[in-house]
Amino acid sequence: MNTISLISMLRAEFYKTRRNRGFLLLLSFPLIIIFIAILYLLYHSNEVHTSPISPWAYYLANDTLPFIGFFYPIVVALFCYSLCEMEYKNNSIKQLFSLPISKAKIYFTKIIFMFIALLTSLLLAYGGFFLAGYLLGHLAPSYGFQDFNYLIFKQVTKFFIVSGVGFFAIMMIQYFLSLIFKNFIIPVAVGGFGVIFGMIVKIWDYIDYVPHAAAINTFFGMLKDPLAMSLWGKASTINVCYILAFGFLSFLFFTKRLGKGNR
Repeated sequence: MNTISLISMLRAEFYKTRRNRGFLLLLSFPLIIIFIAILYLLYHSNEVHTSPISPWAYYLANDTLPFIGFFYPIVVALFCYSLCEMEYKNNSIKQLFSLPISKAKIYFTKIIFMFIALLTSLLLAYGGFFLAGYLLGHLAPSYGFQDFNYLIFKQVTKFFIVSGVGFFAIMMIQYFLSLIFKNFIIPVAVGGFGVIFGMIVKIWDYIDYVPHAAAINTFFGMLKDPLAMSLWGKASTINVCYILAFGFLSFLFFTKRLGKGNR
């Protein structure tokens, strides 16, 4: 009999994970990138030269979005592994299945928590980008950030939506791998390899099938033709399929394999 509500389980999941290093890294990573970009641009504020395009794109986007696209998949891989490691440690997964809750409800609680955590991290990155430009407009007016261009708002919004779908797909892939492999190296190596592979073959005809390349390809698309950027394309549809497919595989492994011998 399921006597514990989903909200209570999510609260318990947050309480249990609040000091987890992977969780803290996921939330702090975008703030670190934005903070470093602000310091870098302030340090070089005396070297500003005239740009034919918006300083939001020429300076801030070029100094933040590539790093977000490159490192986020690795951070997500570390986050997923840290969650699984926490359950495997001291064999607490058996204690979890001993609770009067169905294995399916336990699984979906974890998935919802992971989605909320990643969405919060992306919103911090998104909001931090515009906050950084606002601060630089006051601290370093020579850049010209005070002259806000609505086009950059549309571009950055599209970047985070398209990249975000890719990051959610990566999260489900990495969670599935982390459930299977208890070795730290394999899941994280897959995340790192995916990013490097995506950058090497970025002009490949089938690059849309590599979720790790979604953010980098979106950024290069912004540089090539900002007005031609699509809010939803083939890559996003494929990434949604990855989310559903690996979510289903993770569900089967979590409830059938890990729950074997338990409730």
